[in-house]
Amino acid sequence: MKINKNDWNTYLNKDVLLKVYSVDGESDEFLLGYMVNDIDSYYIFESIDEYGGLDGYILYKKDAILKIERDNDYTAVFDFYINYLKERKAFDVLNLSAVYEKVPKNSIDSILQYCYKSNLVITISQAESEICPTGKIISLNEKEVSLDRKRYRNDFGIEQEAEDALISISDILTVDITTKETYLYQKYLEK
Repeated sequence: MKINKNDWNTYLNKDVLLKVYSVDGESDEFLLGYMVNDIDSYYIFESIDEYGGLDGYILYKKDAILKIERDNDYTAVFDFYINYLKERKAFDVLNLSAVYEKVPKNSIDSILQYCYKSNLVITISQAESEICPTGKIISLNEKEVSLDRKRYRNDFGIEQEAEDALISISDILTVDITTKETYLYQKYLEK
């Protein structure tokens, strides 16, 4: 069932699984998860992976959301998966919720500042770009952020793209604050 945009905030901190579709995404691509925070022009979603486990916490710009759905056959399947994993203490195997709890949730600036000071690996998607850089923040000011993309590209054998450019904070559509991917890569860098 499609949720009226005016009612989106009523799902904040509710135990209702949501399908979140992006304005820029393909019609069959969506984030599956729970709305856990509302900060300025962003929501934070607790995202679920394809097996019903906790995938992580994603900051998502409200203007980048095309639609949100709930209560359909797909979410019913995942409600079962999630409950099954939670009963077996297998929902959050990497304890990502503990990492997320430490993050200040006042604004996008406070989140980026925390990630910068804590040396966290994040992934950013931005307006007008198909590239979603992943890495640690190497510079941050009130208008722009830059990630160490070179190390990530080298480690994964990704061909070098154009020089690492500063990302305008106002252009940020999503930030993977902590996900299985960013957390595991973080652990790799700490080895």
